[in-house]
Amino acid sequence: MGGTSSSGHEGPLAEFTALRQEIERRSTASHALLGLQLTTAAAVFGFAAASPSRLGLLVIIPFSSYLLGTRYAAQLHFSFLAAQYIATELSPRVPGGLGWEPWLGDRASQHRGQKAVRLTGLWLAFPAVASAAVIWSAMYFYGNGQLGGTRLVVVTVLWLFALAAVPATGWVLWRLVYVICGHPASTTSNLPD
Repeated sequence: MGGTSSSGHEGPLAEFTALRQEIERRSTASHALLGLQLTTAAAVFGFAAASPSRLGLLVIIPFSSYLLGTRYAAQLHFSFLAAQYIATELSPRVPGGLGWEPWLGDRASQHRGQKAVRLTGLWLAFPAVASAAVIWSAMYFYGNGQLGGTRLVVVTVLWLFALAAVPATGWVLWRLVYVICGHPASTTSNLPD
């Protein structure tokens, strides 16, 4: 076939290969982010629980949960968009199509509820851990009555920001489930870049 003319599908096949590599890279990154979240939360909880004087450090967890949770959601969301692009834009341009994404999408749509249940673990890893940290840190900050004046104001502002990070993380993950489980407007998401 060395001297024959191009059949016009080499470009889409090359793009398909590049997008599959991008999906794999993002999948690896999302797993690393989940591992980092679990490790960070366990380390901070363990360090704080070792001494009552360190319990205030738990206020770090809601911020790290938000940052890592939004990065995790972005990785999965863009993998989903790449798969959608492959199925809708590239597959029709290749003779015989590119069957992986449509096949996977058909199987996934049969198990939409199971996918939502599997993604529920994300709420345990991100906002639930952050909620526990916010509650436990509130008991430490406000339970002993030793805060006063400027220190009370600073701690309260910091704690309120930590508290706000919990539903923000939950919203991002809810939106991820909403998009990936194929609900309307699934291609126009407000997930972070």
